[in-house]
Amino acid sequence: MKDCFVVKYIMVIFNLYINMKIFKFYAEWCGPCKALTKQLDTMNLSVEVIPIDIENDDKDLTTKFKIRSVPTLVFVDDNENELERLTGSQSNSAIENIISKYA
Repeated sequence: MKDCFVVKYIMVIFNLYINMKIFKFYAEWCGPCKALTKQLDTMNLSVEVIPIDIENDDKDLTTKFKIRSVPTLVFVDDNENELERLTGSQSNSAIENIISKYA
C-alpha cells in the first residue's frame, strides 16, 4: 500500500497523474446496458461516469470513438484521449483494473 502511495506521489510531481473519466455508451432499449448501469451504480468508483445515449445524445462522441455496439465503456484522460475500452458485459474487477492502472 505504501509503494502505491509513493508511485502516485511521484506521478503527481511529474504531472503523470491522469484525471480519468468513463464515457458509458448505451441505448434505452439495450438490456445489457441497463444491467451495466445498475452494476456501475453499486460500485464505489473513484472516477466520473458520463452516460451517453447513442440515439439521443452527442453523436460527435459516438462517431469520434467509433461506437459500434453497446454497452461500451471508453476510459479517457482530461483531453478525451482514449486510454482503454470495454465492450459488452464486464466484471467489476475488469473495470477496477483499468481504473487502478491510470487513476
